[in-house]
Amino acid sequence: MFGSKRGSEGASALKLDVETVIGPNAKFKGSLTSNAPLRIDGEFEGDITSSAEVMVGENGRVKAKISARTAVIAGAIIGNMEVTEKLEVLSTAKLVGDVQAGSLVIAEGAVFKGNCGMRQETE
Repeated sequence: MFGSKRGSEGASALKLDVETVIGPNAKFKGSLTSNAPLRIDGEFEGDITSSAEVMVGENGRVKAKISARTAVIAGAIIGNMEVTEKLEVLSTAKLVGDVQAGSLVIAEGAVFKGNCGMRQETE
């Protein structure tokens, strides 16, 4: 009746229409730039720049500097993030690095080790 829905709070966020996918059996090293939603379920190392959303699935492993409009993290990230709007760290996520975000949501059970700065709108 009052059971936990652990891990399901961001499930809908991870099911958006995605144009670019790095699949669970893929490893990518380098720089990636995208103007459309991007999902990583495999391994990525390098730099990611997106004017849209970056999603890291539960099995995704990322070692990168990430710059995006929004981000939803369910897997593991080692690296700094700059997110202009909303960063959502789901209960299965592990984020090690410094974060700059417009807004930040960290679910119970998620691991975050780093510093956080909140972006403020200029008046």
